[in-house]
Amino acid sequence: MRSLGGVRSTNHYKVMGTVSPASRFAGAVDMNSDGNPDLIWSNDSTGDHSVWFMNGSTNTSSAALLNLGPSWMLATLADFNGDAKPDMVWEQSGSGLRAITFMNGAAYAGQNTVFAAVDTSWHIAAAADIGADGNNDLIWQNSIDGSRVITFMTGAVWSGQYAAFAKVQPSENIVSAAPIQWVPHTVCVAIRGTPSRSKYDPGRAVCIAP
Repeated sequence: MRSLGGVRSTNHYKVMGTVSPASRFAGAVDMNSDGNPDLIWSNDSTGDHSVWFMNGSTNTSSAALLNLGPSWMLATLADFNGDAKPDMVWEQSGSGLRAITFMNGAAYAGQNTVFAAVDTSWHIAAAADIGADGNNDLIWQNSIDGSRVITFMTGAVWSGQYAAFAKVQPSENIVSAAPIQWVPHTVCVAIRGTPSRSKYDPGRAVCIAP
């Protein structure tokens, strides 16, 4: 048994399946409303996206998700229309356009929202209800200077309000955001450094309250 910065590892693991080496892990959200987080995979070179439906750590089946073409990268997933089903948030490379496609499980629900273009140095890193109003908000990071902002949303529409929080190094990336169950209205944002950091360094987290 090994200790990783205070976290003890039993070296136990389970192989759940395989994906193409070109695919990246894009998120864990409940796509079929069974109470289990499902695993999302993205191939940015082809624009292919897929979901593994999970029962705990068991991969029970899979399905292809929406493909908008390789110019559109899947940025994050969260519910933006209040139907308790994760929607897909996209960035188009080179244009600064962002979009949300509304989903009915793994199927496209036939509706979408496209945002006005922003500077291409800004990227959507995660989504979470930071405003504690029942709406998922978007967390952005600037790849040039490490600036980070939250745009507060009302459904899929920007409310007109935003907040900046502490910069990180441009080499550090926001990888996820999740509420802290035992601290009301608080979301922790996980930050990971470059591969040059120690492989036993899990990164760090910044907690945000409205």
